[in-house]
Amino acid sequence: MHDDWDAIADQVHAQGPALVRGTRSLDELHNPQRLSPDEDTDLDALRTEHTRLTEQIQQRRTAFHTPEMTCALSWPQQEFTQLRERPPTFADHYGTDHTHHLRQVEQLLRTYSDSGMPRLGTARGTVGDFTAYGREENQDPAAPGLRASYAADLAARGQAHPWPPPRNGPCWCGADRKYKKCHGNPALT
Repeated sequence: MHDDWDAIADQVHAQGPALVRGTRSLDELHNPQRLSPDEDTDLDALRTEHTRLTEQIQQRRTAFHTPEMTCALSWPQQEFTQLRERPPTFADHYGTDHTHHLRQVEQLLRTYSDSGMPRLGTARGTVGDFTAYGREENQDPAAPGLRASYAADLAARGQAHPWPPPRNGPCWCGADRKYKKCHGNPALT
């Protein structure tokens, strides 16, 4: 039964940082078995439990952002164009040409592979999702490391694809060509 204390807990939760709120309600996160019946009406006990849950979520979020795959972020043509038109400009990082951007991604992955880095992958970013991710993390889109963190988040959400793809499989860039005839062809990259 949702009572006044639950309403207060919901208000405290709603005022917490975005990291804590996430996509789950406080009721979903809270296990009422952890508090004894006497503590159920104690506001300090609720705050203590909220703080403990916050720390637990932060630990899980840290683990979530340590994916089993090192992921290179790529932008489809339309997203690349939008990314370059919006401030901050990422021309210094990606250049002005989408084809060159895709070549940079392939070269980065090959460099990682040559250095012995295991479990590589690619993920396609979208400007809307990237902007929302920056808001959730309370960071400016130009913040150092935010794009890498976003790529790791995409990988952790299962939106990354292992690299390299099979030679006869489709290329990671989304072209309608086999990888061996697209970015898997060293003469083209």
